[in-house]
Amino acid sequence: MNSPLNILLAEDERSVAFAISFALKADGHKIELASDGTEALSELTRKPAAFDLLITDHSMPRMNGVELVERLRDTAFAGKIVVLSAHLSAENRAAYLALGVDMMIPKPFDVHLLRAAIRQIASGELPPEPTGLSAGEVYKLLKLGLTETETTPKPGSTQGGEGDARSTEHSPHDPAPESSPQ
Repeated sequence: MNSPLNILLAEDERSVAFAISFALKADGHKIELASDGTEALSELTRKPAAFDLLITDHSMPRMNGVELVERLRDTAFAGKIVVLSAHLSAENRAAYLALGVDMMIPKPFDVHLLRAAIRQIASGELPPEPTGLSAGEVYKLLKLGLTETETTPKPGSTQGGEGDARSTEHSPHDPAPESSPQ
């Protein structure tokens, strides 16, 4: 087995926090709990070298996961970050990728998959980015403010031109398309 990790778990649902803690302690890891993003930020700011890994939920009271990771990037915390959440929309995934999180796992999750992911992190064998997008591409998506239902222009096309999903949308001010007689 790889050496045990010191893990801070930011999770507001006690039953989920208990289950994760129980499973990871069984693998020899040391777990400390934070009930929300604000508490996790305080702990990681106070003792940044004390933790090898932060596992954070996205939706928490007072401070969500994106805000937590964004604020952590201005601290001395150098550990790995795993986001474990049921709220991993395309926009959230892009934000987390742009912030350099190491892994995202959607809820509900299989505890065996979580344990395997933590073993990968402990061994230094992180999987490649799941999106296949570069950090620059992720940044462009964030700047465009795309929602999950919008698409990006095809390579070689111009915005609003052919191949752009937005060009097929009609404004309420556009004339109605002519209908053909039946």
